[in-house]
Formats: sequence, structure tokens, C-alpha cells
Amino acid sequence: MTPETIVDTIYKNGGLIRIDGGQLRVSAPKGVVTAEIADCLKSNRDSVFELVAKRDAQVVGENHNSALRKMTLDDFAVAEMVVAIFSAVVGETVYFASDDKELELDALGHYKGKVVYRASELRELVKSTAEYIRTIHEVKKLFGGMVKPDTL
Repeated sequence: MTPETIVDTIYKNGGLIRIDGGQLRVSAPKGVVTAEIADCLKSNRDSVFELVAKRDAQVVGENHNSALRKMTLDDFAVAEMVVAIFSAVVGETVYFASDDKELELDALGHYKGKVVYRASELRELVKSTAEYIRTIHEVKKLFGGMVKPDTL
């Protein structure tokens, strides 16, 4: 089993792999991490670590710098920025945009064909479970719109 297959299998079955203090942390529904997957994770740890780090921290575009990584959500909300991030939670690239950033959105509110989350939406989503975020993401893909505080 390749590192890509390991990561994809865990994500596609509702699990998450994250890096915490230099360690890989896996959280997944019961039965997703089989003995085979656990063995493959151990034997391919460095490759899986690199893959997860790349997917979770891939910031695309002109705003790729250390200042962005250190920015608080409050600062980002007024920074007039838009960044593309590969989200391990939803398994695709999404855009995060400052609340004050003017964007050319399509009829569904997508930016460059992808779902966009404003800083105000991120404030609400950080309180949610990964499963709930995936559900919200699918709804935004189909219907557009924004996440409002009173809807979560």
C-alpha cells in the first residue's frame, strides 16, 4: 500500500491524519484503520508525514509567506487576502478569503470554480467536527451561500 493510498483510504472513510508536534495523529471511525493500514502507516511514516504536511500546509498563490502562517483569524479577516489551501478535511482545494476582499464569484458563489470560505465563516467552522465541515462543504458546492452563526 502506497503512502497516497493510505492517506486517501483514511480520508475517504471519514478519518483525518494531522501532524501534531512532529507526530502523525490519526482519528478515524472504528474499523477504518485496519491492522494492514496501521502497519503501513508505521513502515511508511516518513513518506506519509511528508504527504500530509504537503496537503495540509499547501498555500497557493502570491500570499505564500511566513506572515500568513502566523496571522490570526482576526488579522486575516481584514487583510484583503485570498489563499488556496488543500483541505485534508474535504479532500480538495478550497479558497479562504478575508471578509473585506472583493472577489469575482460565479452564480453559486464559487471563486475560480472552487468553494470559498470567508474569515467570518471560518470562525464558525472551527467549532465544528470534521464530519460536519464535510457536510457543510458539500452543501456549499451544490447550493452556494455562506455559513451563518445561527445556522450551526
